[in-house]
Amino acid sequence: DDPAAPPRRLVKLAAALGDELRLRILYALADGELSASEIADRLGVDRTSLHHHLGILRSAGLLTIHDDGIRGWRFARPPGGVADVGAALKDYLDAPPRGRA
Repeated sequence: DDPAAPPRRLVKLAAALGDELRLRILYALADGELSASEIADRLGVDRTSLHHHLGILRSAGLLTIHDDGIRGWRFARPPGGVADVGAALKDYLDAPPRGRA
């Protein structure tokens, strides 16, 4: 364990946000929830590729999913969404160095 290593959550967030399509997905969800088909249509991407990216965003805590019954599975940005990303990055980068001699 490297005491200077970034928190795992920060690494997952940075990886999730480090892709143009994933940023476009989050942007598309700014006005509310959408199905995978709706997202794919809006962004002009195939659903197979889209599902891979949705999984990464969900794993990083940047996306929620629920089944609303009639319209099926719906994706949305969670409350607070990306608000804590900047704070998490600042906390890590501004922390005093650890583990250095």
